[in-house]
Amino acid sequence: MFDPKKEVPSLELCRKLKEISYPQDKYGFYWVRLKGSLVNENEWDLIYWNEEHIRWDERGKYILLGGCDCCADYLAIIEKIKAPVYPEIEKWLPISLDCVIENSPYSAHHRLIMWKSVDGYWCGYIPYNCKFEDFKGIQVTGEDWRIKQWGETLIEACTKMLIWLIEKGYVKFKMKKKICN
Repeated sequence: MFDPKKEVPSLELCRKLKEISYPQDKYGFYWVRLKGSLVNENEWDLIYWNEEHIRWDERGKYILLGGCDCCADYLAIIEKIKAPVYPEIEKWLPISLDCVIENSPYSAHHRLIMWKSVDGYWCGYIPYNCKFEDFKGIQVTGEDWRIKQWGETLIEACTKMLIWLIEKGYVKFKMKKKICN
């Protein structure tokens, strides 16, 4: 059975993405806190947001629950945070990266790589002149010089990698025309 919570980053990682200016203007999955008689205002829910779920009126933005306008419940949106799926994160990850790593015996030119381990997933960058088998286990002088991030799911690992890239200045988000708030 499809579980959307396994297809998007955790609420904490999505908050971090929002803090570092990840675009919040696309339809898709969002972590939301809603206000209304049917919900607990302190709980976060994961919803799929598209134009059929949004209604505007003089009070602001509301989410539509139910099949049609005449019998639906409207819940006010207290807060929402974009919860990207893998293709939305993957498009921001550079295929290659020029990065000098201290203590690395390899070149500064790296390529994107992802792999599954026994306990989760990895997303990282491997030097072009390094074999994957070498990359997984090598440490130089006790320091781990590899560019990599781990997550229980692939989306978590890739999101952590994207956050690292942004914090180090390798990726910058370009804002596009807003679709929704």
